[in-house]
Amino acid sequence: MNIVLIEPFFSGSHKQWALGYKKYSKYNIEILSLKGIFWKWRMHGGALTLSKMFNEYLKKK
Repeated sequence: MNIVLIEPFFSGSHKQWALGYKKYSKYNIEILSLKGIFWKWRMHGGALTLSKMFNEYLKKK
């Protein structure tokens, strides 16, 4: 199974959780993320950037 993990704030505990999930999962995990800065903007506006990243990812598949 392929899983795309989308993380708008890739820092601290969010980053450690995502990397741990990828490392120990029996599934193929692809992480699409934004830098862990400007928390409020990431929560409000990050969806636009992440949706573009996801569409680019799908084009490669």
